[in-house]
Amino acid sequence: MHAQTLRELVDLLVSRETEFPIQPLLHRAVQYLQQIVSNPQDTNSQTAFAQTAQETGEVSHRLIASFTDAQAKAATEIGAAPYFLEDLSALFGRLSTENQLTPAVMRDRLTALRDTRAEYLDRLTKLQQLLGSIGIDAPTPEPGTAQLGVMIPRILFSNELNEFGKELRTLSNVFRIICEAYAKETPVLNIDRISTSDPDFLLNTSREAVAAIGQAVQWVLDTLLLVLQIRRVRTDLKNTRLFRRGNSQVVR
Repeated sequence: MHAQTLRELVDLLVSRETEFPIQPLLHRAVQYLQQIVSNPQDTNSQTAFAQTAQETGEVSHRLIASFTDAQAKAATEIGAAPYFLEDLSALFGRLSTENQLTPAVMRDRLTALRDTRAEYLDRLTKLQQLLGSIGIDAPTPEPGTAQLGVMIPRILFSNELNEFGKELRTLSNVFRIICEAYAKETPVLNIDRISTSDPDFLLNTSREAVAAIGQAVQWVLDTLLLVLQIRRVRTDLKNTRLFRRGNSQVVR
């Protein structure tokens, strides 16, 4: 992973923890479980734990939804998935439904998650400081420009350089046509960074070009969704008796 890409990812994870504070919620849940272990009849602690578990699950859902697919993939590569992409509402649900789990066992499991997560967050913060100390900062676009991320899966070119070149030319032509149609300009796409694995390009270009490409991509997604919905409706209609061959009934 490119050093600047790593810094950008670390900054993202640190900021998401601030925006979606899972860690203090886990700490509260452990505290309430400890109170339940000490006093099993403490209904106030039981209610507080249930509310905290629900809140943790809701915050966890919002945290997961805040990542794009590319960000989630990059986070997984550096071991962040168990701490940022784990559905905690499902975790609390499993802990609550497993009959053999006592409050003490649930407390121990949540304590382990809280502590390992705290250690990971601490490593992220130290890595952020270390990268900054040696001059590696997350890149920022120049005023009036924007950045566009593009990934070309290796399956498209089978690791052959000539085929990879063809994919790049196709991509360049598609972007040019889109920008000329939407933004009325010929785009200048400068490569800012290239990551390995599946080639992942970060391109610098004008905001108008990025907006035009975004509109085109959204149109493609909306069209595909509409086609899938129509196919689903056709399949449903074929499975109904009303529209089988030879049925002359009329829908009123």
